[in-house]
Order: sequence, then structure tokens, then C-alpha cells
Amino acid sequence: MTRVRVSKLLALLGGDRRRGWLRTKPPASSEGAVLGARDHVNVYADPTHLSWHELTFTLTLELPRLMAHAKVSGVVCSHGEDGSRDPTVFARLGDVARGLHSVGRLDAASEGLLILTDDGALSQRLTHPRFAVPRTYVVGLARAADEQALAALRAGRLALRDGHRPHPSILEEIPPDDALLACPRWPFTGAQQWWRVGLNEGKYHEVRRMFAACGSHVVALRRIAYGGVSLPADTEPGALWSLSDVQREALYAQVGLRPALSRVVLRCGTRGDIVGVVEA
Repeated sequence: MTRVRVSKLLALLGGDRRRGWLRTKPPASSEGAVLGARDHVNVYADPTHLSWHELTFTLTLELPRLMAHAKVSGVVCSHGEDGSRDPTVFARLGDVARGLHSVGRLDAASEGLLILTDDGALSQRLTHPRFAVPRTYVVGLARAADEQALAALRAGRLALRDGHRPHPSILEEIPPDDALLACPRWPFTGAQQWWRVGLNEGKYHEVRRMFAACGSHVVALRRIAYGGVSLPADTEPGALWSLSDVQREALYAQVGLRPALSRVVLRCGTRGDIVGVVEA
């Protein structure tokens, strides 16, 4: 996603930059809207590859999109911009996820709940350590973790190789017969010991690194909750669904935001793909 001024977008699309404004094409019930030269547009496609004649400008009222995805292992959360050869979440989801980005990331070997949105302000706050939005994981280990290291981890005294000292909000061993592991459509397998882990910020490979410091190795990692959104026990791997109104309101309230209701949406060509958004 690129944030550009309207004047620059006009120049890239071959419009009159000196004129410095765009008049949106109005729906039947509206008189349209004018975007000034200094207004900014969040452009999801590369504006240098768009044609002035391919764009239709419409004024619409809508809520930012908020969806949840049951990510499977073996795929990455990027749009492919990092040069990874791994398949991406967004390539697998196709057009339904166009214009969305993930709230935080799960590495290729991890699975579970992934929040997708097109609201950059919400995403920024949900991932910022200042807001301490809780994440919960089920973690499978190849062998039992060292008890002394676990005690140090619980007390916040366990230092990782980079000096970081994790402070998990939850660190509980899960019995093999616990209902939390009963997911018939997406079973938990391949581990000798299971843990429920809660963190209030997302650092690079933190869960994997802290169990490595406890003398074990993570063989399964599934995120089961983010903020007020949980992964249903009967979820099938790869599923995609829209968040409920209650879940949506809870996420915004948790980080002190309210969803914007009015946006100018730039749609491209006859398919109507969203390529840019301006908050009205």
C-alpha cells in the first residue's frame, strides 16, 4: 500500500496536475465530492501501472473490512513483496482478499488465527506494544521443557540470546486429554508436550525462541486468539470469514478507535477492484 498525494496521482495517471483536484463520479443519490491537491490517497495497486481511463471514482459509505482467516502452515503472510518463494496467504485467498493486509504476521511454519483488514489505523494500534493486545497460542514441543528455565520464564528472568526477557501473560501446560486440543477438523498432532501461551506483544519468533531457551523445540504453533477474536474449535484449515459486529466493535474499542463510516473509494475498470481509499 502506497500513500500518495492527489496531485501526484493525477500526474501519474496523466491528468492535469496543475488543476490539482479530482471530482469523484457520484452515485445517483449524491452530488459527488472533490478531493484537493493536498489530500492523500492510500493506493493499493501500483499507480504507475494504472491508466487514467481505467479508474472510476465513486463516493460510497462503508465500514472498513475486517475478516478472520485460519492460516495453514507452509504459507507466508506477505503479498510477495519480500521476495519469498513460499506461497502467500493472499495468493491463496484470491480476489476476496484484495486490498486487505494482515494484522501482524505468522511465520510460514505457524498456523491459526490471522486478522485481515484494510484499516491501517486499526492495524497499527492492534500490533503496537503500547496497546498490549493479547495473543494466545497453543504450542507443541518435541520434548519436555526444562523446569528451571520455565520457572525463570514465568518470573520474567529468562533472557533470550538477544537479551530480550519475555513476559508471557499465560504459560500453562495442557494435558493431552484437554478439550482445548479437541479439534477434529484441524487436529493437534506430533508433539510430546503441549502449552497454552499468552503474549501481549509480537516480537520476532518469540514463542519459538523462548522454548528453545527452555531446552526444547517447537514442532507445532497455532494462534487461537487475538484480542477479542477467537478461533472456533470447529474451524477448518484455510477458512475465511467476516467478523461479527460485536467482534468488530470490541477490537476498535480495545485500542481506543471507532470505525470510519465514510470513505471515498477508487475502483478500477469494469471489475470494480478497490485500488485506493481516502477517508472522507
